Amino acid sequence: MGRVYLVPVASPLLGLELIYEVLSRYVGSRLPVDEVVNVVAGESAGEVPVTVEDLAVVAPITGGTEGLILRVAERAGYTLIVPHMEMNSLPASLEAYSLLRLTRKRATLIVEWPPSQRVSKFINSWRAVSRVSSYVIGVIGDPSPWLVYSAGEEVERALKGLMPNLKIARISLSDLAESFSEVRGDEVKELAGAVSAKALNVRVSHSEVEKSLKVYVALKKLITKHRLNALTIRCFDLIKNVGTTPCLALSLLNSEGLVAGCEGDLSTLITMAILKELSGKPVFMGNISWVENSEILMSHCTIALKMVEKYELDTHFETRVGVGVSGHILQKPTATIAKLDPLTRTLRIAKGQVISGTPSSPRHCRTQLKIRVPGKLAPRILEKPTGNHHALVLGDLETELHYTAEILGVTVESPA
Repeated sequence: MGRVYLVPVASPLLGLELIYEVLSRYVGSRLPVDEVVNVVAGESAGEVPVTVEDLAVVAPITGGTEGLILRVAERAGYTLIVPHMEMNSLPASLEAYSLLRLTRKRATLIVEWPPSQRVSKFINSWRAVSRVSSYVIGVIGDPSPWLVYSAGEEVERALKGLMPNLKIARISLSDLAESFSEVRGDEVKELAGAVSAKALNVRVSHSEVEKSLKVYVALKKLITKHRLNALTIRCFDLIKNVGTTPCLALSLLNSEGLVAGCEGDLSTLITMAILKELSGKPVFMGNISWVENSEILMSHCTIALKMVEKYELDTHFETRVGVGVSGHILQKPTATIAKLDPLTRTLRIAKGQVISGTPSSPRHCRTQLKIRVPGKLAPRILEKPTGNHHALVLGDLETELHYTAEILGVTVESPA
């Protein structure tokens, strides 16, 4: 992953004492940067240790620094310009930023003095994109055949266009089955007891819980072998190979911080990864099971146990085999729904509230969350769909996701 540099640029005309007095105010803001470089003036722009992997947070200390800003931007992978209120800092920023935009350089201008939450959130968003861009993603089996929009070579090409360093490791279901066959019963016995003991209800046999946890251990071994940061799996066909589902395994992996998705849906998996890197929290991947007025019902047979207050262990909904997770979110927290669509280069964002977090229907997947969102997002899901699956994280990430879209160069679709 790249580094974040605070790069002060200045004209020496105003004197070093005044320049360093302003610089001390930038440094005193405690921005989450990795390094503060020496003040850049004149030809020293060529000595800045910024590379195409890095974010340059440019602090125009004085006016007359337009050329310096441009030279730093030529070296950086992304440039964030953060002016202050005096000494013609903003005029220089506007002039330089105008040319950067015209020439489609990757740059953003944030006017916030002293630099605080907005700048910090932008840096957090850039770091999240940088980390996800270097992910190694395990695709276990081919995508499920019903993902006619959300998977396939065109989706992979489009994602690579947004994140060229993304790596995909293809792993066969037979490799997983072989790893599964090598897991001993004593490797899962204690965990099966602990997971079952904490469940509100267990509607499957203990042997089924142990079998599903063998998938978890088998996946952990493949994660280590292939050095994966995330994975997605052709869930339904796994039943034919090993006689159980990966729902509980994916729940545990997401709780541990490894992004794990279903059915080979890469677009939603990348969305999950972005939300996880932004928040440090596990993310829920769900079907859009119903939309009415401003309410969206999302459901799936897995959710990270760390996201819920209580849970039940039941069968997988469609197949009635394996172990599905029926999660219960008892509070009514703020939540953010998102979906990155690489084909249309759009990032859908909506902040809403979970108004029901307990399962109410036996005819939907086991975990069922009803979210109320403002504006027109709910009907827009029907009018302009971007596939079925969406991602949800607890908390408000609306600002960070807007910055994420800007960094990726995609269009934001928000509720307004």
